[in-house]
Amino acid sequence: MNRYCLLAFALICNCAQATSSFNFGNERGPYAVGFRAEFLYDLSRTYSRLAAAPLLSTKAVPVTTSDSPPAGARPIQTLIWYPASESLKPMNYGEYIEFGVNRENFNLSPREITGAVKPLLKLYGWADDQITEESNRIQWATRDAKPAAGKFPVVIYAPSFGSPAYENVDLCEYLASQGFIVLASPSQGAAGGGMTMDLAGINAQVTDIHFLMRHAEYIGEADTKRIAIVGFSWGGISNAFAAVNKPNVRALVFLDGSIRYPPDNLDISNLNSGSRFDIPMLYFSQRKAQSNDAQMKMDAGDKILAKLTHQPFYIFTMNFMNHQDYGSLMIREFGLRKYVTIPPEKVSASYDAMALYVYHFLNAFLKNDVISKQFMSRSSAANRVPVELISGKLAGSAP
Repeated sequence: MNRYCLLAFALICNCAQATSSFNFGNERGPYAVGFRAEFLYDLSRTYSRLAAAPLLSTKAVPVTTSDSPPAGARPIQTLIWYPASESLKPMNYGEYIEFGVNRENFNLSPREITGAVKPLLKLYGWADDQITEESNRIQWATRDAKPAAGKFPVVIYAPSFGSPAYENVDLCEYLASQGFIVLASPSQGAAGGGMTMDLAGINAQVTDIHFLMRHAEYIGEADTKRIAIVGFSWGGISNAFAAVNKPNVRALVFLDGSIRYPPDNLDISNLNSGSRFDIPMLYFSQRKAQSNDAQMKMDAGDKILAKLTHQPFYIFTMNFMNHQDYGSLMIREFGLRKYVTIPPEKVSASYDAMALYVYHFLNAFLKNDVISKQFMSRSSAANRVPVELISGKLAGSAP
């Protein structure tokens, strides 16, 4: 379990490559993409890392009437992607990287944030030319673009262990372009200073997910009766706990979720004790394990997953993706020199296929779209997805 959950987090320290190893190839959906960041506080919880210093921000907290959060309130940096009616000046990736600096401290000035980005990335092992190249890469989203008219289902994105909210920005932008409102916050432990691999850590992320679900009610275009939770790695166990007894959560997506690799001291049998956990699920697995022992653990995890729902349950293996490849941030950080046995273009193409299946799954079960239901029922070849990239099946009931 530790190896799988910590792999993506540990890779941050081992990556330095000038030329990017990631290219997102999917076409944008029918909507332009808007983006905004909101710096919120959960007044119901404390965050001991900040308790000693007063918080100077006066940003209103959406679930309370307080405009002045007390010292030590839990910060929830909230990134929101949404369908927009206009596409103006697009953001570059460097603007997203900045959100890794002020994920806890909302009082930093723009100058302080800009000055901290490069030292932070250098600490993570990024080379100077890599920082320049990735920072200047143009994305899809326009800051504060005018929202498109209508009501749109909500997707909550739960990052991997200790990762920032922008970890999978390419997937989040893609879903917004297809008519979903996506919210994400960083993976942060209960007391501050990092996520912890225990029930306290899970509960912290679960409560953050619930906070985002409540905050979505303040978004006029959000249909909060139709919510899905997408989780990568550690976020792919927290999302399951967050769905228990939440009837408005209509679908779960696991990007090689840790629910498949439960630690010995974690009993997940209580997940399906909730009366409303029995919902459609989509699970993506890393490529076949390189040892029999690891494969046995993965097979055991599949049996656990199969017991969680009687609704449609799809499990796919991405044949060219390792665990870290489910985060576009990690693929960028991993760098070309690390992709020796697996060509980087295969990894990017696999990410594209994964994103395509996530879209159709959510479109099928949040929007009841007939075409997407047909897509989920067909083979990858019939869907014009290269058969070498993906293998899998409908493991549960038919749609």
